[in-house]
Amino acid sequence: MSSEMSRVLLGAISLLLYDQGSGLPIHSCNPLPSNQWTDIPVILDADHKAGLLTTHDFPRRLPSNLPFRCRWILNNLAFSGSHVEGDLYKLYIYFTQLYLQASLITVKQCNYNFTVCDTFNREWNTADHAVITTSPYLLLELSVPTGKQKINFRVMEVSEQYGLNITYEVRKESERHPDRFFSCSLVECHFNGECIVNATPNGKEVENMYCRCNNPVDDSTSSRDPFYGKQCQYHNKHGHCTGKESGHRDANSRCNNQPCYYLTSRYVKCDCNKGWEGRGCERKVEEDEEIRGAQKCAQQKIFNISVEIVRTYSSEDLKRLQKEIRYFWNIACNCSLISLLQRSESKASTFFLVISGLEGDVRRTIDTINSTAKMTALLKISKISIISETQPCITKLEVNQSSPLYQEHEFSISCFAKGSGKLKFSWYKDDKLVNISVADRFMKEAVYHIESEKADRVGVLSVSAARKFDSGVFRCSIADQGVSVSKSLNYKLEVINMPEIDVHPKVVVLSTKNGKITNSGEKSSIFCFMAETSNLGNNYTFSWEKKALGSNSDSKPIDPEKSVETVEPLILPRGLLIRLDKIKESASYVCKVTNSNRVSRKEVKVYLLPKNQINKETCHPTEDHMVIWPRTHVNTRYSRHCFDGYQGMMHRYCHEAGDEGYWGEPDQSRCVRDNLLSVQNMFEEIKSGMKFDIIASLK
Repeated sequence: MSSEMSRVLLGAISLLLYDQGSGLPIHSCNPLPSNQWTDIPVILDADHKAGLLTTHDFPRRLPSNLPFRCRWILNNLAFSGSHVEGDLYKLYIYFTQLYLQASLITVKQCNYNFTVCDTFNREWNTADHAVITTSPYLLLELSVPTGKQKINFRVMEVSEQYGLNITYEVRKESERHPDRFFSCSLVECHFNGECIVNATPNGKEVENMYCRCNNPVDDSTSSRDPFYGKQCQYHNKHGHCTGKESGHRDANSRCNNQPCYYLTSRYVKCDCNKGWEGRGCERKVEEDEEIRGAQKCAQQKIFNISVEIVRTYSSEDLKRLQKEIRYFWNIACNCSLISLLQRSESKASTFFLVISGLEGDVRRTIDTINSTAKMTALLKISKISIISETQPCITKLEVNQSSPLYQEHEFSISCFAKGSGKLKFSWYKDDKLVNISVADRFMKEAVYHIESEKADRVGVLSVSAARKFDSGVFRCSIADQGVSVSKSLNYKLEVINMPEIDVHPKVVVLSTKNGKITNSGEKSSIFCFMAETSNLGNNYTFSWEKKALGSNSDSKPIDPEKSVETVEPLILPRGLLIRLDKIKESASYVCKVTNSNRVSRKEVKVYLLPKNQINKETCHPTEDHMVIWPRTHVNTRYSRHCFDGYQGMMHRYCHEAGDEGYWGEPDQSRCVRDNLLSVQNMFEEIKSGMKFDIIASLK
């Protein structure tokens, strides 16, 4: 054991507090100056089996002396390797309330003398929420830097907490089986609530955990109700991603009649039942594993067969004979007669048949004919044999561009196939036939002959300018003399537009007293984020800019390390949060989102008004059709998304009148009903080269 660690474990005394909420003992880190390690020993024994590891002043604020480092040293010697009748004691570390970046935390399990320590490398915020060990020692190290943007973990519904509050306990393995004990964290609560821990009455053990659900951050009156469900995954807000008890109402349209759940109020995911996949559970998983492999072949084969019949037939008898042969093959092996040719000689006729069917059935039928020397009682056969056989196959399907791709960019899909010279190609997108003849853009279908062991033809679908309607799963289908096979891309092709940005709130009015803002931190913050309908890519860059209110000049970038504003990354939905609780003047704040060489901006006007001038210079918040129109400065137009059931933006003007502002009527002239928009989209998709059953679509 190192001398430093010995000093910590044997000489240091940990100051124990008790959490007034859960009743468990608290081991708090009040960090030392100069970025020294602050060591907090935690000794586990029969009287101290559980507790909390917290940062000082959690959850109100972080310690101010940045940077700092804390190290909790859990001494598990009393329980390491012990058991009761084979039921092993284990040390559980739950990241119940973690509002810091996972990269700041290192967890190590160590042996008796600290000569060997293994590090856990996990994503505590988004994927993993617990560590389980039987080691004698466990070290939890926290290293907080000076950079403001590298510290906090922020999601939209839980954004005002600072630091960490981690729960530890020693329990028998059988008592913490996942089927019998629910352990939670921010991620387990779907980023919509906080994980709360309850202690037993004596305060010595963890009794249970649960998710305490928050309200959506939204401008809908329904957001006054919190999320619900064991993991805060449901809500009745716009979108109606409701729980099982409410019939999963939203799932009827969004998820193909399958459940959905929220990850924050802005991101909805479909919880697809087994056998379904896709963003909207729209695709049935193929049981045939070949569909995701390199090759997909038709079940049936095409056989060229020679048949010698013991007599000659006139041309007049040929039609009757063809009907008789077709009937025979259909009854004998459920096969199809594709074509029949006759070559007559003096005492016999030779027929060349093209038959499609399952290989085993065709060969058994031929063996039977050869052994009985007949097809039917009247149709005598002297010889029948297979000349050649063909099995149509799609060997490969590939796109020349990676997904996602930008609108207006070209792309092509190649379908490599094997078959006869009569092979034909057709293309589908989400089971809609691609019909290039009606497209108002350049599209081309071509077939090329190639020389390869794996393919002899390749069909190519070329599109000159991608559109949003090209997003989906493309499928190549080949047909060879009545035998067909299809193969889909094993991923959805995504076509992305400019990033669709949203902000909340869309206008900010802050009251001041003696030059200081009186609003809470939550009310003086702006979220800028990807709207739910946007395709989330990894190469979007967010930043905040600022300019004087009413100025026509360009906005200037905000330096997060030097400005009075605090800027923090927003993890889900993806974006950037700015806090304005220390600003001294009104301004326009601009959220800028960059993707490659494309830029989108969203402006939010922020007004600072003395408290006694608020009523005179603003319109009061009001409600209309389940929508909250927030406090807005006079002589200002407020814009928001249209009412439920409509698409687009609507506007409302705040007028100045005497001692108070007043709202005008909402302008909904640019709102379009969902059902009319779907018709418009359908015709736009037809013009993009996709074939629709129009009558069925309008029903």
